[in-house]
Amino acid sequence: MLNGRVARICASFMETIARAGSTGYHRDMVEEHDQLIIRCRRLGHEVPFRFCRLEGGDCPCRLILDCWWERFDVRAFLQEHLCADLMESLEQEKPFPNKTASIADLIEQAKRRLNKD
Repeated sequence: MLNGRVARICASFMETIARAGSTGYHRDMVEEHDQLIIRCRRLGHEVPFRFCRLEGGDCPCRLILDCWWERFDVRAFLQEHLCADLMESLEQEKPFPNKTASIADLIEQAKRRLNKD
């Protein structure tokens, strides 16, 4: 699910390109990585890059930079194919902490509360 800021930028971007009569991506070479597959940590199964690239309709998943950087230069690819506003919103998106880190943080908070009493 897209956060509010990303959703607004994506909607604005899609309105602009609809008026221009094109799609959200430059068509030349946009599909070059679409068949690559990784395990999606949000869905729990394998997905192709195309799914992540188009997860929000014509907007990419908010975690696309974090998930795909080891497979290819996803940042350069997206910078080449997305508008600057959408790319900026993706770069500012902070991924959720993993469950282990969240549990460890909750344990530390509980210890601090117990030590105060």
